[in-house]
Amino acid sequence: MNPSDDYPNGFPTIAEGIFVPPGAVTSNAYDVNRVLNTVWTGARYSVWSNLDVAAGVYYRTQNDYLPPANGACTGTGINISSSKCAGSTGAVSFLIDYKPVNRVDVYGGVMVSNVWGGLANGHLYTQNVDPTVGLRIRF
Repeated sequence: MNPSDDYPNGFPTIAEGIFVPPGAVTSNAYDVNRVLNTVWTGARYSVWSNLDVAAGVYYRTQNDYLPPANGACTGTGINISSSKCAGSTGAVSFLIDYKPVNRVDVYGGVMVSNVWGGLANGHLYTQNVDPTVGLRIRF
């Protein structure tokens, strides 16, 4: 929702006596309340004393908080008319963590995510695949 104070004289910063000029901070972007629900779960399992696997599932959904005066939501996917339209995002991830010797981890994983509706607004693609591999040495 919009903040209770719209700061007509400027927005105060953490530095004493320094203000962001009036109008530089948007304080009326949520004329209709935005509700973003998030759920996730995951698990990690030690296959052996030196090998772990992990997985996670993530999901977010938001309501349509586009004010009626601004029109209706049109389009689909990345071509939806506004980021204020209803939408969702989901992702799954998987990780393998191998410890060949004490204080050394070799790991690899991947996350696949999808966006729909308003949460897809501004994205180049509706699906993203993010692989990662690495080596960690602890001292």
